[in-house]
Amino acid sequence: MIDNFTGAHSAIYDPSSHKNTDYGINEWIKRGLPASKLVLGLAYHGYAWTLADAKHDGIGAPAKGLAMTRDGSVSYDYIRGHMRSYKVNSLYNSTYVINYCKIGSFWIGFDDVEAIRNKVAYAKEKGLLGYNAWQVPNDHNWELSKAAAQEDNHSHRKPLLAITLCTIASFILLLGCITCYLRKRVISKVKQMIETMMNKGKFSYHKQQVISFADIREATNSFSEENKLGEGGYGPVYKGKLSNGQEVAVKRLSRSSKQGIEEFKNEVTFATKLQHVNLVKLLGFCTEREEKMLIYEYMPNKSLDLYLFDPTRRSMLKWEKWIDIIEGIIQGLLYLQEYSRLTIVHRDLKASNILLDADMKPKISDFGIAKSFESNETEASTERIVGT
Repeated sequence: MIDNFTGAHSAIYDPSSHKNTDYGINEWIKRGLPASKLVLGLAYHGYAWTLADAKHDGIGAPAKGLAMTRDGSVSYDYIRGHMRSYKVNSLYNSTYVINYCKIGSFWIGFDDVEAIRNKVAYAKEKGLLGYNAWQVPNDHNWELSKAAAQEDNHSHRKPLLAITLCTIASFILLLGCITCYLRKRVISKVKQMIETMMNKGKFSYHKQQVISFADIREATNSFSEENKLGEGGYGPVYKGKLSNGQEVAVKRLSRSSKQGIEEFKNEVTFATKLQHVNLVKLLGFCTEREEKMLIYEYMPNKSLDLYLFDPTRRSMLKWEKWIDIIEGIIQGLLYLQEYSRLTIVHRDLKASNILLDADMKPKISDFGIAKSFESNETEASTERIVGT
């Protein structure tokens, strides 16, 4: 990767010479390899540079060097999060077939939805076998994969598409009926489980723990995009303000999430049994309208990963504060594994699950896949791989 001017490692055109860079594909075809045997690579990451002059921010602009990481490589998911934090949009250059954005003195070149669609169209035009996506886990909310699939689907014949859609629609309708039936049974079991635990005194119960759907909808401004803090494996997280003025974070289970009843049960049971200054406090939950929502105390400084991987935010913290954060995380883990009534193994401890309050004190969150042990247990097995 050339570090003295901006560009993109997967551009269709070279910004330095303005020449088409698909010579690799053309060379294979010239040597007799059929185009139908070739596959175009789609990279779900980009590269970042530090601009030499912030006023010159186009493709091929002079740069001081690569930025953000040692080799300048930045995942698509991280780029989208960075853009959301700084409220910037990506720009598309149809000549070079790449997207880019500028954040302060940083310039990032990458493939966004527009570039992916045009590259898939290019592969079809060349008669290639197809395309191969790299680093698919970096795809933010499957945006790139959906864009590629949509562009690829344009080549299907309409009659075949109509038949396929009808078949799929019938199957989805049947599956939806079955899912609704099972979902109602699951929600009913959740409510019974929670009520049973309350009646048996397995965790302290206060009226404010059960929060109505109407109150949550009002607190989050009807789950508006302006109130959305982010999205994880469980689903979207929204900032809200209850009628008493308290700010909260609402975690709402997504219908497309792979998590579900077990993760919700874990969050409710563990978070209400565990009380420590370095654990996020669960304020309530909601199971109305087949929802499984969790309401936590609001953490204004968001998560630790924003400070670890953002050079600007990272420079804001002195070493003393980093030491305080590390000590707080250790105290939380010691409590979980040594000093609480339960012995808890978190199983998904990562920077994005360490939240920071107004004083930058760390609090461990997300107990959806945590596991408890009896005091005399020294080992356990699992039927599936979990965590990050």
